Amino acid sequence: DAGAAVVDGFRRLGLAASGVVGSLVPGLAAASSSPREGGEADPAQANVAEVEPFYVPGQVVHLFRSNGLGRAALTQATHPSLRRIEVCQDMMNDHKLSAYAEGIRQALIATPRVPRWEAFHERKVCACCESEFNWAVVLQSEPQRMLSRHHCFACGRSVCDGCSSKRLAHPTLGFHAPVRTCDTCFFKAYDGVLNAS
Repeated sequence: DAGAAVVDGFRRLGLAASGVVGSLVPGLAAASSSPREGGEADPAQANVAEVEPFYVPGQVVHLFRSNGLGRAALTQATHPSLRRIEVCQDMMNDHKLSAYAEGIRQALIATPRVPRWEAFHERKVCACCESEFNWAVVLQSEPQRMLSRHHCFACGRSVCDGCSSKRLAHPTLGFHAPVRTCDTCFFKAYDGVLNAS
């Protein structure tokens, strides 16, 4: 019976998790009881314990982005890319249910037509206005310069924040919702619409 197999799987997972938690408690007790040079326990070491890695059992559908388009890959839960968290601006929005639905929809595109995105180190100035990326920002620091550059979803070039403030859908590329579009691509799209009518 499939239901019994699922329940048994959850039971085994619960036992494994209990074993991990149980192994942490003795580690905490040993760390807190180790004396310092003066004979007293080190409070900084009281909460230090060896943590066992915890994995989702089986295989995982890993959703990721390649050139802005959502892709998917079936991978083992122990894959190294699942062990780290990559901090990005849209980190919280990427974990909303609507983002998962959009990522899966895009992952179903068999032959993506999106252009290759330029690496940020390939371009020192904005592809549209040819100015420094942080020209419109008071704080002229390297972290601010990194935050002020973006990719155009239509052409893949690196552009500044001022030249990529417009949003436009590109259904032929797989982006049905409006996405960041540089001024050049934005005006090309509307120029094509005006010339066609």
